[in-house]
Amino acid sequence: MSLLTPKYAFWISLVLILGLFSLVYLDLTEQEIAATYLNTDTLYQPSLYVDLIEHGNELSAWHLNPSPNFFPDMPIYFVLMLLTGGSILWSTFLFSLIQLVLIELLLWKIISFFDPRRSFLFMTLGNLLLSLFALTSLWGNDSLFSFYLLSNSYHIGSFVFTLLGISLILSLSKSPSIVKWSLLILVILLGYPSDRLLLVSLIVPGVLTSLYLILRKPALRKFGTQLSIVLIVSYGIGWLLLEWLTNSGLLFIEEPHSFLNFENIIPSFKELLRQYAGYLTALSFTSVIFVLSFIAYFFYLIYLFKKRNTPQFWGTLLLFTMINAVLFAPVLAGNYTGPDTIRYNYHAYLTLVFMLPYLIVHTIGASVKLHRLSWTSNGLLLVLMLTSVIKVLEQPMIYFNYYPQVAKNVDYLHENYQVNCGTGGYWEAKVATIFSKHGVLVVPTFDALLPYDHATSTHLFSKHPSEGSEPLFEFSIIDNDQRKSFIRSFFGEHQTDTLILNGYEFMFHPTYTYEEGSYVILHK
Repeated sequence: MSLLTPKYAFWISLVLILGLFSLVYLDLTEQEIAATYLNTDTLYQPSLYVDLIEHGNELSAWHLNPSPNFFPDMPIYFVLMLLTGGSILWSTFLFSLIQLVLIELLLWKIISFFDPRRSFLFMTLGNLLLSLFALTSLWGNDSLFSFYLLSNSYHIGSFVFTLLGISLILSLSKSPSIVKWSLLILVILLGYPSDRLLLVSLIVPGVLTSLYLILRKPALRKFGTQLSIVLIVSYGIGWLLLEWLTNSGLLFIEEPHSFLNFENIIPSFKELLRQYAGYLTALSFTSVIFVLSFIAYFFYLIYLFKKRNTPQFWGTLLLFTMINAVLFAPVLAGNYTGPDTIRYNYHAYLTLVFMLPYLIVHTIGASVKLHRLSWTSNGLLLVLMLTSVIKVLEQPMIYFNYYPQVAKNVDYLHENYQVNCGTGGYWEAKVATIFSKHGVLVVPTFDALLPYDHATSTHLFSKHPSEGSEPLFEFSIIDNDQRKSFIRSFFGEHQTDTLILNGYEFMFHPTYTYEEGSYVILHK
């Protein structure tokens, strides 16, 4: 078989795109790592692994995220932690690449349903456009935008399950089997309790598409009926499972910060428009991504009109319904409240950009020999890869040696002041604990030292996770004046002492602990 086939071109493009996103990690500054890639939110999976697997504590003690990311994130991350000897840096890096490979393979399955003969070509061209998501960080100084694709915590796991569910639905329409139906049911039973965004991205689009099949496609009416029943019943069981897990006390899953806040629809829509305006006027790689997304959306509308009478129209409608649901559901639910809420609809832009070559070719046709575009695309990817390698080599590579300053500081306190436990704000405490080389425990608290138990184990406040003994809190990381004022007034100013260390302020105070089963402060 010739090595110049579109299939080999795709695999080469996949290697190049994985290399390009690997360079994103190597190019990160310490500030970018601390702010995004290894901040408190993204240390959710590592801290779960350390607490549950290494220290043998119970999951029931955790206050889990509203989207607890059980599947597929947790098994993948836990296995990586096991294989890397508990290395958070390597596990986070490898998780991102595995997640990318899963997205690629599932997109290939979906595109193959629509155009099996040229699917590898469209995947290769899609990878060229996908490189823009890496270039936003490498050349565009917008590491946050690429982070949302590589993250282990911001709904990309739900996107993987959405693509898996769509690929199963498309495959079931051609060759139904008990195994495939069972897998679809499993995707919903595991995916919905893990991230309720799956309701918007898969279940609702699937039900709407099944209604279209029932009403408009007699040949697929039986399949549409089966699909709607499976989706609705599986969702119902998944919802009951989630309710049972939380009401029984086996798990504590926090409620979303904002959900179905219809009074906030107009402000949410305005926030979306502000984001679009900001990205489009920035004249950056991120701007190009949004322009391409809008172009792809326009071509998708034309494509749907042209293909409305073809047998595969319903499949393209399913994918388009998913894109629209993900794009607009956060706004219509009144949850689109700030710049970071782009994480809710991020994968709609990703899908649109990746599908653009397919949409263009199938909408307006092509006057060139398309197979040649594979190698032209790979040539451009190779140039981007090589120029990015040169850029990365010109500066220090920090990621794999990352040791955050706050962790260095608490280790210094341990070595010089013999302290083992302290408190801090949400954004400092977990980072200090996870990266401390001396096992210093820093628990998150509000300014008044009341435990801030979001996405953490409540046992941390009454039992040292590794030693099993009662933690005695002796210092606090001061992140604002309110915390400093409270500590001085609570313990007495003459009993506190302040230390400024490498840009961080620490306050020593009399030892205390928390009463087990409550958050009452007990002096020791």
